[in-house]
Amino acid sequence: MKMKKIMFLLLSLLFIIACDKDDEDVAVTAIQLDKAELELHVGETYEFKVEHTPKEAKAPAYEWDCYTNNPYGLNACEIDPNGKITAISLGTSIVRVQTSEVIDITTGKPLTSECKVKVIPTEVEKLTMNQTEATMNGGETLVLSVEVSPKNATENYSIYWESSDTKIAKVTRDPSNQKMAKVTVEGEGEVTITASIGPTGKVSASCKIKILPTQLEGIIFAETEKSVIIGESFVLIPLFKPTNATNKNIKWTSSNEKIAKVNDEGTVTTLAVGECDIKAIAEDGGYEAICKVTVKPVPVESIEFQNSHYDVEIGGEKKLEVIIKPENAGNKNIKWISSNPQIAKIDENGIVKGNTKGNVTISAITEDGGYSASCTVKVVEIDYMMNVYFPSASVMIINGYYTGQINCAIKNDSSRPVKLTKFEIIDTNTYKTVAETEDESLLGELNPSETITLVGNIQSVYEPIFRWTFEYNGKTYSIYESYGNQLKSAKINSIEVKGKAEKLFPITKK
Repeated sequence: MKMKKIMFLLLSLLFIIACDKDDEDVAVTAIQLDKAELELHVGETYEFKVEHTPKEAKAPAYEWDCYTNNPYGLNACEIDPNGKITAISLGTSIVRVQTSEVIDITTGKPLTSECKVKVIPTEVEKLTMNQTEATMNGGETLVLSVEVSPKNATENYSIYWESSDTKIAKVTRDPSNQKMAKVTVEGEGEVTITASIGPTGKVSASCKIKILPTQLEGIIFAETEKSVIIGESFVLIPLFKPTNATNKNIKWTSSNEKIAKVNDEGTVTTLAVGECDIKAIAEDGGYEAICKVTVKPVPVESIEFQNSHYDVEIGGEKKLEVIIKPENAGNKNIKWISSNPQIAKIDENGIVKGNTKGNVTISAITEDGGYSASCTVKVVEIDYMMNVYFPSASVMIINGYYTGQINCAIKNDSSRPVKLTKFEIIDTNTYKTVAETEDESLLGELNPSETITLVGNIQSVYEPIFRWTFEYNGKTYSIYESYGNQLKSAKINSIEVKGKAEKLFPITKK
């Protein structure tokens, strides 16, 4: 009986050993995470579970890893040796688990399973302002701030600050911290300052502020006297006492609006030379501030002559013109000086008078600023101021002999009239006068800037000369021009005319 009992125990033990041996022979062929994809907010955690196949096999040991496919990115998560993941920043990471001792018999590599983890923003749910009510005096400032809930909110948000009435108080967001803003008092009354997430204000907080009035005690100008150039504008800014006075409304007046006027913003515009008072009158208390404004003419900056050289005849005169800059300069008075008044003198109006032949330097000096300019004046005989030219012609030329019609003109560029007494056409081969006239109806007086044109008809005249004779100041002068050549002139008694006209061709006035 005792032997049977021992045999039974041995058989039972062998059965148990055999069963244990069967469990050890079952190998793990695959592993699988409980999540293939997962979304977390920053700061949240999750502990993964791993299932193995076959289930009756003994669970292997695991190694955990967290990585990103972006070679330049940072992991959005961290994972510990037990498979607990923590979301640390926005982004996407891959969680990988693999067996540390079990090998896939088909690949020779550890068994693995992965989960894509996306870390998403945490939206703001609430804003809490550090003050919900406040009382302020005029000119004061108040710093408001808000707290964001939840604290781990990672939503890409902007905080907007707004005043319900900017005439009472303005709010300015801190440029370095959008959760803070400064409130500045502008008037009196009640105003609400609101901070909100985004322009739609889906989450907001506010503070109601009551602003008490501050009475004005006086006003002054920083400048009580001011000198400006006519046409200039400037702004007068009154200084208030105290600076945080609530009512800063001002009425502006000018004692002479023809000299300077002022608008409601204190901008003064000058209109004429002179003096006037610009006054600011406070609405609160009637306090006044006065600035005496002196408006001066535009100063001279430079002077120059229109030309560097002028001609004037003996006994004649010429008005010299200068250019003063700027054009709107106020004082354009000039002092005139001649380097030799015996040759040419000049009066206070810039009129130069020729006395005798020669050159002088005329200087003009401005009364304002003493700027100066100079020019040369040449005093000449009257014939030098006569200009002979040919406006038109219709001729045929054969070997220097001219046949046809030539218009010859004389212009008086002097300042005095002259009396034309004779017009001649001369053949330069024979020096014979081929046409002439002394008809006063064709000639006569030639006034300054006037022109007379005579038409001469010639036939086979060799290189003709056209000569004008005139009287001025008791003397007789002659001036002539060879058709196509430069002007020549001399007194009549210096030109010898050989022979007489064999034939007089008709001369008419044009």
